[in-house]
Amino acid sequence: MKGKQVFITGSTQGIGRAAAMELARLGASVTVHGRDAARAESIAAEIRQATGNPSVDSIAFDLSSLKELRAAAQRYLDGHARLDVLCLNAGVFLGKRELSAEGHEKTVATRFLGHFLLTQLFLPSLKASGDGRIIITAAPPNGMKANFEDLDLEKSYGAIKAVTQGMGLLLMAQLEIAEKMRGQGVTVNFLHPGVIDTKLLSQMPWIFRKIQALVGGFPAKGADTLVYLASEPSLKGSTGQFFIKRKPKPYAGAISQRDNQQRAYELGLKITA
Repeated sequence: MKGKQVFITGSTQGIGRAAAMELARLGASVTVHGRDAARAESIAAEIRQATGNPSVDSIAFDLSSLKELRAAAQRYLDGHARLDVLCLNAGVFLGKRELSAEGHEKTVATRFLGHFLLTQLFLPSLKASGDGRIIITAAPPNGMKANFEDLDLEKSYGAIKAVTQGMGLLLMAQLEIAEKMRGQGVTVNFLHPGVIDTKLLSQMPWIFRKIQALVGGFPAKGADTLVYLASEPSLKGSTGQFFIKRKPKPYAGAISQRDNQQRAYELGLKITA
């Protein structure tokens, strides 16, 4: 990974932080992202010290705010000639419905719209890499779906429903990007890290927290497949695949349907344009 440029959303804690640490150990130049600038820089400094890799920096912005994201992405592009690996890892779990700065349901705005826009802004830099990789941390995909008629869940809101909506739309749109980028030096793959003990799940219903406490692994375990997808040379050119424990797995359901993929992609373009 020496000489590779890596950007990881949501990397001040949990799986993102563990992945940033390991990729820095492998020699990559890593950008740590979080919403709080002091926190993000503190984690970047910690990684620099722990790994001896001075090429770890930080950037702070609210992924749900498209305006704020655009400005931050431009700052990154001004300082980096290319990008080799974009890890879409950030997520939120909100017990109550909240709106983003642009008026979208915040879970959907973060997981789908923010990540979609960031991908679009970074695509030229990923193409310049020649082996640009987009990697998405996701839940098991077969149950993922999206309600295109109620994007912001105005009619019916639930925290798990919002996660499914945001993640389903993101995976559909990114799989369409995978098809569009075939043969152009950019690949898209996604992974399920397993049940991991992270702060993100602390707001989930008690039964999920109970399962997490019983079977949850450490963030480094969950980050292993993400690091593998970012660094494994043999995966160059492999795209549109779902991985668990470094192994590609079949997937089906709504996200695998091309009409859904195209519809989510077009929706992302329409809103973020």
